[in-house]
Amino acid sequence: MPAVYSFTRSHQDTLQQLIRVFSSGGTAREQWSLQAEMLVEPVGWDGLWKLSKEFCKKFEVRFPCVAYISVTSVDFEGLSANVEVLSVQHESVTLPESIEDVPLIELWPT
Repeated sequence: MPAVYSFTRSHQDTLQQLIRVFSSGGTAREQWSLQAEMLVEPVGWDGLWKLSKEFCKKFEVRFPCVAYISVTSVDFEGLSANVEVLSVQHESVTLPESIEDVPLIELWPT
């Protein structure tokens, strides 16, 4: 027979406890920023950048497109990085030599 759990708190008490627990850690973005700061090197790593559809449209690049990059700095609060483009998947594609504010979620360390 499964165990039965009884709660002696009111709905209001339960709500207040949940609010206290979930609001103590800050926003999800703040938590991601803290994790990134502990785990991601701030400069000097190479990776692959899967260009977003929006970026491809802006620079008239065929989507999907991948670039090999070197990270020059990381903005942990903004969860983005400044990168130097070392090479691009498609030879016919030309991108600026350096790009600012690339979302970290689009970068894959190599």
